[in-house]
Amino acid sequence: MKELDCRHFTGDKPCGFSSGSCCPCLLETTETCMHYEPLGKMILIIKLGALGDVLRTTTLLPALKKKFPKSAVVWVTKEGAMPLLQGKAIYKRLPWSVDTVSWAENVYWDVVVSLDKEEGPTALARSVNAAQKYGFGRNRKGLLTPLSRSSEYLFRLGVDDSLKFTGNEKTYPRLIAEACEVEWGPNPYVLELSREEKAWVAEFAEPWGERPLIGLNLGSGDGFAGKRWPIEYFIELARLAHESGLTPIFLGGRQEEEIYASLRARKDIPGFFPGYDFSLRRFFAIVSRLKAMISGDSLAMHAAIAQGVHTIALFGSTTEREIEFYGNGEAVVGKVPCGPCYRRVCPTREECMMAVTVGQVFSRLKEAVG
Repeated sequence: MKELDCRHFTGDKPCGFSSGSCCPCLLETTETCMHYEPLGKMILIIKLGALGDVLRTTTLLPALKKKFPKSAVVWVTKEGAMPLLQGKAIYKRLPWSVDTVSWAENVYWDVVVSLDKEEGPTALARSVNAAQKYGFGRNRKGLLTPLSRSSEYLFRLGVDDSLKFTGNEKTYPRLIAEACEVEWGPNPYVLELSREEKAWVAEFAEPWGERPLIGLNLGSGDGFAGKRWPIEYFIELARLAHESGLTPIFLGGRQEEEIYASLRARKDIPGFFPGYDFSLRRFFAIVSRLKAMISGDSLAMHAAIAQGVHTIALFGSTTEREIEFYGNGEAVVGKVPCGPCYRRVCPTREECMMAVTVGQVFSRLKEAVG
């Protein structure tokens, strides 16, 4: 029996195009299938988290497709990031597991892209067979190492604070494009909403009215300190926005449950509180309805950029230099002597985020929405 490389073949049941019969491409006959579509170049992307980083890594997909028109992209990620990776650009989405690692190690890859730095994913990048590898792997001593000459600058950013904090002028999408030796366009995020998701949010957002919707994202993740704007600043901005003819939409995640509930219970804060417990896909659908997004360095920021929503991103402990706004947003940076620092815990009071004033943000917002 022939070894098959068709992207429609699963192997555990008849192909959907064969009406229950064995695919002729498997048999020793001259008969062929009109739906036969070879996989072409096999490309493995290993990017597990965080969610915002997974989303901005999708900018590689258009460039890889342009460089390898006949190709199949397999993306290994954590279970929670799987909803980010939907659409025709990806052949397989596989959750990080023992089964996935074992399968990947038994495939011959044309290209491997490894963009996490933890032991597990970098060890997998080292162990798989591939013609070309990019990103991060492990050397024979088990230490982190770049997998190609083109990945060395990306590697240096992790071990040289002066380069990362002040020297580097390249955004993350450009950095990974250059590391993987693909064209920098700039390449867009890939985040497609389904027809059902668009229909759901159209009905869900109807009570919000016709005024421009302004997202106020309260969340920031817990990877670093100095990423959450003070809540009282959000409240003041909501009042100014409302007085200017805009409608504030308060957003957040489950980590913001207590804060969100306390704000929603108040009667003196204008705007809408749609909730904090949506699926990722429905959260993205809500973001797509916004005229502008105000957010710290978070998944919500990346979701807004991906949806073409004007994004005003607030930065304190992390650097704004790696964010690509595609001409539709900007960063407002809290200028303090200690920032950026990338500390997990701030030793003082997160002065960096308090240094971003409501007046600064409101001025940028008025310019953006007219």
